[in-house]
Amino acid sequence: GDERLLIAELGIHGGVAPVELLVVGESTTGAENNALDNLFARALVFAPAQGMVQLPAYLANLVQQHLDDETRTLLHLRVAHRLEERGQHIDAIHHWIAGGRTDAGIWLWFRHRQSEINRGSATRALSLLSSIEPRRLQSGKDRVALQIALAELQIHLGLIDDAQKSVEGEPSDSSPSVRAYLAHLGGEIAEDQGNVDRALNLYRESIDMLVGDVERRLGDAHARIGHILHSRKINLDEARKQAVIFRFRAESSY
Repeated sequence: GDERLLIAELGIHGGVAPVELLVVGESTTGAENNALDNLFARALVFAPAQGMVQLPAYLANLVQQHLDDETRTLLHLRVAHRLEERGQHIDAIHHWIAGGRTDAGIWLWFRHRQSEINRGSATRALSLLSSIEPRRLQSGKDRVALQIALAELQIHLGLIDDAQKSVEGEPSDSSPSVRAYLAHLGGEIAEDQGNVDRALNLYRESIDMLVGDVERRLGDAHARIGHILHSRKINLDEARKQAVIFRFRAESSY
């Protein structure tokens, strides 16, 4: 019943949690609150501080040992969602990963990585993200996001050799913008290693990739505009202008 669910949920939290993060914190019927009161009355939980609930150590260990996999997964995902809503991103990432949604954990970090680094979360984030096996990620974009996240964290923490391995791995997404950013990170690594010439070459390489990609995209866009204008006879003068721009950009990109 509700009491068993609360005990299981506390076990997923590691045995202790704020009341507001438990299902009782969102209760509208009062049934869950009664369940919590019953657990207090039976000394199956106690309050280590105001607004906190904790399981005795023996009970927390029992939950960890005997909770079935399906319930464990569902609770991890529910806790992850609740933590993410409250802006507790690192704890949420832990539960997303534990619940098998590693992709959600990666992208949650990616969205908030700068603010979390500023909070001092880099070491724990690296530990969490390093536990993910890239080959288990189905999406190439997930794998490259993980690759970039690891490299950024390793650079930030001064783990330059590890960062170099992360950057030199073949990206799952070979788009120019991804390759350009990885080259830029490679430049940062080379600079940290004191290899100024290599750093400059990698920075220039990243710029060339980005400029070339922008030029190609602009050329394609101008070509499509010209085609539409010409095919629909909207404005032949404008179509000729777009064709000239496309030709100029195509020639200047080689």
